[in-house]
Amino acid sequence: MRILLLTQVIGGGCVGVIENFRAASFTKSRRTRTGRNWLSVDRGYRNEVIALVQAIQCRGSAPVSFEDYLSTTRTSFAIEASLRTRAPVELPGSLGTASSTGA
Repeated sequence: MRILLLTQVIGGGCVGVIENFRAASFTKSRRTRTGRNWLSVDRGYRNEVIALVQAIQCRGSAPVSFEDYLSTTRTSFAIEASLRTRAPVELPGSLGTASSTGA
């Protein structure tokens, strides 16, 4: 089974589409430009694991904080909830809100 990951961005009379991080297209004024990168798909996982292993071996700090991973996970869940309910979802302690600034 092959899973298709399709991301679309629409705005300003333009449409951008990314398919499985391998192919992309950009359409504006009925003209479409495409690009493909079949051989070197890099989602950053390899470098992230290398940086983590190096930090562990050198007893250094983690390259990404636990709080950053937690924020990313909470944001992903909020996006899913927003898509499901078709309503904005506010994250507790989001940047720029009164709860994160102490106001």
